[in-house]
Amino acid sequence: MSGRVADSARSKHNGELLRGSVRAFAARVVAAGAVFILNVIIARQLGAANTGLFYLGLSVVGVAAVLARLGLDSAVVRFVAAHAGRAEWSAIAAIYRRYLAVAVCSAAGFALLLYIGSNWLSREVFAKPELGSILSTLAIALVPFVIVVLHSQFLQGIRRAALGLYAQTALVQTLLLLLLLGLMLSGVSWSVVDLTTFYATVAVLAAVAMVLTWWRSAHVSVAPAGKYNFAPFRKSAKTLFPVAVMDQIVQPWAPVVALGIWADAAQVGLFVAANRLAALVSFAILPVNTMLAPKVSALTSEKDFKGVQHLSRRAMLLISLVAVPLIVPLVFATDRIMTLFGSEFAAGGSLLLILVVGQAVNVITGPARTLLVMTGHERLYRRASMMGGIIILIGCFLWVPDHGGIGAAAATAAGLIATKVFAAIMVRSRLRELAGESA
Repeated sequence: MSGRVADSARSKHNGELLRGSVRAFAARVVAAGAVFILNVIIARQLGAANTGLFYLGLSVVGVAAVLARLGLDSAVVRFVAAHAGRAEWSAIAAIYRRYLAVAVCSAAGFALLLYIGSNWLSREVFAKPELGSILSTLAIALVPFVIVVLHSQFLQGIRRAALGLYAQTALVQTLLLLLLLGLMLSGVSWSVVDLTTFYATVAVLAAVAMVLTWWRSAHVSVAPAGKYNFAPFRKSAKTLFPVAVMDQIVQPWAPVVALGIWADAAQVGLFVAANRLAALVSFAILPVNTMLAPKVSALTSEKDFKGVQHLSRRAMLLISLVAVPLIVPLVFATDRIMTLFGSEFAAGGSLLLILVVGQAVNVITGPARTLLVMTGHERLYRRASMMGGIIILIGCFLWVPDHGGIGAAAATAAGLIATKVFAAIMVRSRLRELAGESA
């Protein structure tokens, strides 16, 4: 009888995963389309060098934003999902209020440091004095950007996955795109400095929208924040902080920063454009992971690890169905595809090819990170993440000074492959053990 109940529960989770993934995938399609169009408009308007300066500034802000969140992102999704499944809204309210206060204060401190040190960073670290005004303006966007990401994680935790996913990946960019399209239709031109002002403005608007959305969406708006034992939450966050550093700082931003230090701004622009295109290969991973995370957390709390195994196979199938058709054109028409950003971006075709290889391995290995973190094996993923991050850092140090964008692309692909292969091996062996124990 218990086996029949477990099978029924798994079928329910499978159906919810498919339906939720479709919604999250639709949100991801719209988000990716908006971001891609935005990148093309920026590249064509500013050219490779100024595009590189803008994204170099964003990389510095991105690093500060990750540090300000203190590694709490994945812990939020995991614990909030578990409490939401049991309708424990007072616990969610306690987590929300504590995390909101900590993250905002931390982000404000980083924003102040970045604003004060913007000229020093631009001259002494990047040797690009024109970057100073860009950094000082983007520093204003740091606090609202952290607020947007924070609320997107909470929305995912209460199973508003599609909305949370869109907010995390494209809300600020969509607002910026609408603003730029309005300026284009009005015949108004803009510079890279203007663009940073626009970005800071829409980040503030996005933060206000997310706060209002959360208070209208969640039961915690009327739930008192009761006493809560934060010890398990802090332990998980502490374990995941090095993971956040590696996955959200080193992997996406270290190559950009390395190019900013050892290469010219045009090389940064080429790399960013190629990296954004290569990321389309793993297009389906984020929406599937967004739906998978709370369900794996719920199944883990029920010790149904066979159900986790079954869900992971379905997730892998969904990811592969979307990813495979995207790989072929990106591999065989790299130069032509890169010219979407402008004729000078054709030189980034070889960068795109290298990065696509890394993303293809990312797809093949499936949702390993989500499975390890949501089943309580953060330490195993931390090992994988640390390994990949170290490889990227070493690769950037050895290859970027002499090979520029090619070196950055090779370092990025090598680190991503190492992380995902090791994590996939760990999750496969560990889930097999747990499923045997719970049988």
